[in-house]
Amino acid sequence: MKNLILFILCFKSVLLFSQNYMSTTLRTITLDSIDIKFNYNEKFGGIEAESYFKNSNSKLRTIYYLEDDKTFHLIVVQEKSKNSEDTWRTNVFQFEDGKIFYQKESYYSKINGIAVEHQKENNEIYRKAFNTEFLKKYIFELFEKIKNYH
Repeated sequence: MKNLILFILCFKSVLLFSQNYMSTTLRTITLDSIDIKFNYNEKFGGIEAESYFKNSNSKLRTIYYLEDDKTFHLIVVQEKSKNSEDTWRTNVFQFEDGKIFYQKESYYSKINGIAVEHQKENNEIYRKAFNTEFLKKYIFELFEKIKNYH
């Protein structure tokens, strides 16, 4: 009986230490001066990550929609405005064969509880550093960091 209990405890500990980025448990990593919390979301079969940039005191939410072979086919990046929790900028990147074939930047506000897309209003309410070129590089670097998490 004692051996069985020891075996079960050892087996559970091996499972805990062998989990990778596909775990539904919230994980934390650091990339330069960026704190990142991420987890695998079973509802849509992808990875959700929130990046907190210490230097600028800002956040990005990144969602990786994964294929069955664990490569991504769609990435969505959201940044809330500096002035309002109900206004945000969204960048969508669609991939085919590992390359971006479609991208779109959109702006949304919540009106009566419904997200409504609108024209770019005031560029000053979003971080200029989070432009499309930066995001293209960041989403790949972030995914590599998450993928190599141990």
